[in-house]
Amino acid sequence: MSWYKTGTINVTNGSNAVTGYNTKWTNPLIGVCSGQMLILQTQNTIEIHEIASIQSDTQLTLAKTYSGTSKTGITYEIPTSPKVSIEALALRVSEMLNYYQIQLDAWQTILTGDGDVTLTAPNGQVVTIRSQLSISNELVKLVEQSQSFAQSARESATTATNASTSASNSENTASSHAESARLSATASANSAAQSRNSVVLAQQSENNAKQSEQNAAKSADDARQHASSIDPEQFIQKRELNTMIGNPGFEIMPSGLIRQWGVVQLPAVGDYNSVVIDSIKYYTNYYRILLPIAFPHHSDSVNVTFTCGTFSNQYTMFGISATANLDGSPTSFTVAILSSVLGYMPTIHYEIIGH
Repeated sequence: MSWYKTGTINVTNGSNAVTGYNTKWTNPLIGVCSGQMLILQTQNTIEIHEIASIQSDTQLTLAKTYSGTSKTGITYEIPTSPKVSIEALALRVSEMLNYYQIQLDAWQTILTGDGDVTLTAPNGQVVTIRSQLSISNELVKLVEQSQSFAQSARESATTATNASTSASNSENTASSHAESARLSATASANSAAQSRNSVVLAQQSENNAKQSEQNAAKSADDARQHASSIDPEQFIQKRELNTMIGNPGFEIMPSGLIRQWGVVQLPAVGDYNSVVIDSIKYYTNYYRILLPIAFPHHSDSVNVTFTCGTFSNQYTMFGISATANLDGSPTSFTVAILSSVLGYMPTIHYEIIGH
């Protein structure tokens, strides 16, 4: 036997009305109906009453008025599955089938219909659900509104950008006109100033030409005086310090410049400033070359090339380079020899010009 005893009830002396709290007496799945018993138990007393009718989930009527003491919030029990007649069973089955049909119709409306649908759960709870078509329509409306808002925002942004561009173009045009006017005024002023300066520049050019002529004459005189003061013995001594071979010499050119030349055999390449390039080890050695004579002021340019005595020793020149460097000294210059052969004794020819 099943019992329904959810919630509590109130009973009143002299009345056949029973009020329930948190009860679901009309739910067809529970099976509460007229003719069943309402059992009350208080302390050591058990009361049995007959149910005459069910008005709602929280209201039923007894077959006789209640003669006991009025009570509130008391527990109860209703046996819902006693042995019944075929007529009562048929009524119960019909009520259940009707409940399920109502549920199926409601779900059919949710899936295919429009609007809101109300469902009653087995525990009596009522739930309102929107149909899928209504939800879909609402989503379509929201998407259309969002697209409309986005389009409006894009149009507003375009309008603002165009307005800003127009304002910027107007400002640029005004600035361009002002700049053109300023440049015209400046050009006029510059033309006047250039006209005044032309006379001054012409006079300065004439003075510079005279000064250059005087400087050239003085340089030639200095070179001739320096050449006449050269001690031949000193010239030979400096040549020997650099292991000179061949005939060094010098000449004074018409411009007053002095050109010197010579051939020098340098000490053997040693293990200095090494670096590996493509698996080959190269060494860089630096040499200071003393000039046969000292320039009156300083050196201006130098050219250095390798020399060799015979064709057979030209193989040593492979992978070798010479770089000359002027440091402003009137008596010497520096040569950097890059070689991959240790012990190689380079011989160089140089020409140097100074004044």
